[in-house]
Amino acid sequence: MPQEQVHQKLQGMTSREMVNVIRGLSGMNLISADVVEVSPAYDHAEVTSLAAATIVYELTNLFAKK
Repeated sequence: MPQEQVHQKLQGMTSREMVNVIRGLSGMNLISADVVEVSPAYDHAEVTSLAAATIVYELTNLFAKK
């Protein structure tokens, strides 16, 4: 197998894309939301913790608008 086919690039939404999705939910009848799988002990650069805090902030704003 060629070398370029061995290593897969991780895919997924960026924090910015997720914030845009959450903001797009404004006006919908949402009941609850949660953030899971954030482990500050393994997040040495605090990137994941900051992203999770941003998502929680956006969710809080979304529910506060009701």
